[in-house]
Amino acid sequence: MMHFIVNLQRIKTMTATRGKLLLGAKRIARHAFNDETRWRSLYNEALQRDLGLFMLGRRVAGYTGVIDSRLDAKVTAAQAAAPDQRFPI
Repeated sequence: MMHFIVNLQRIKTMTATRGKLLLGAKRIARHAFNDETRWRSLYNEALQRDLGLFMLGRRVAGYTGVIDSRLDAKVTAAQAAAPDQRFPI
């Protein structure tokens, strides 16, 4: 019983610092791209690394805070590389 309580506290701490845990490619695609139909692209290993995703059992998972910060960093880097172009947010 004590082991369960310790794990529950750890999950609450991680959720508070990293944001909500999203399970499943469709939920992550809806959050990251505002397009649930792009869920297949999340199984690309390079994209998983870029967005900070991981496998939880047989499902793709990721934290909203990590996904958002990685996407913001990519937009910032793209704007720095081409400052004269406009990028939609």
